[in-house]
Amino acid sequence: MASNPIITRLKQPALLLLVAILAFFAVDRAVGAVLREGLDRYFGLDQPEAVLLVGHSHVVLGVDKTLLERELGQPVANYARAGAQLDDRILMARHYARLHPHGVRAIVFGVDNHLFTAKGLSANSYSQFYPHMGDPLVGSMLRESAPEWDYRQRQISHLARYDDVLLNAAIRGWMGNWNNAVGGQFKPEVLAAEVASGDFRRISIDDAQVAHMEAFLDESEQKGWPVFLAFIPTTAQWQAVEPETAAQVEALLRRLADAHANVTFIDLREPWQHREEFFIDPLHLNAEGSREVTADLSRKIAPLIPGAQDSTQ
Repeated sequence: MASNPIITRLKQPALLLLVAILAFFAVDRAVGAVLREGLDRYFGLDQPEAVLLVGHSHVVLGVDKTLLERELGQPVANYARAGAQLDDRILMARHYARLHPHGVRAIVFGVDNHLFTAKGLSANSYSQFYPHMGDPLVGSMLRESAPEWDYRQRQISHLARYDDVLLNAAIRGWMGNWNNAVGGQFKPEVLAAEVASGDFRRISIDDAQVAHMEAFLDESEQKGWPVFLAFIPTTAQWQAVEPETAAQVEALLRRLADAHANVTFIDLREPWQHREEFFIDPLHLNAEGSREVTADLSRKIAPLIPGAQDSTQ
């Protein structure tokens, strides 16, 4: 029986389309797996045991992971992301602990004056978690936070989960490069002009944010995780913008630490907040400042972490 020429002509493009689709998904999954491995290395999620750093850009730029590992004599997982708000930081700590239930040696939890400010840091910080959307904790957060079409699109394509920031982190993870130094110099006159115009993020204390933090610290105490609420330095000029509200935040952080036997408030602001040459802007340390603050952090927490070496001895 002779074949229908129309069907014959249709079969070839359909077959080519099928092959193209299969090739796309093969490349997508293969490259996605390589990027995911690099990202896990960068964040330290491949470390079965570690001192865990969580925070936003203050921690990314303010703590030198390699130096801290050397000073403590312990592996360090620098699971910090620019724009990470309080809920994101708590999720990151829980994510690492879910991957490594017995691997949390301590948590260095970056805090600042805006820790309990509900909004204003990043409206789409959830997007930085897309590469790990297969994790139950991360996936649940993304289903609640991400637009449905964005979420579905990234379910289909693993490569779509990576933006420039995540791609760079994945590459650096493969290279073993945790050098986060950036250029710039703090200019007090620029901050003064912004404050005078009211163009700065206001400090507020949101009760729901405080409740989330209390719940996490309760959980950490139950699980026996040592937690250090580490106040990474910002400039003294920035600290002076809203001194009364900033003092309320500090008092709250100290109260939370006092209420939990496993929690210690580590104030790293003095004397570094007065060293203007250590900052690229009012909020972020440069490489030299990061090294000084990291050494100070190590001196303060080493005696409190089981098995850590004290570099001062």
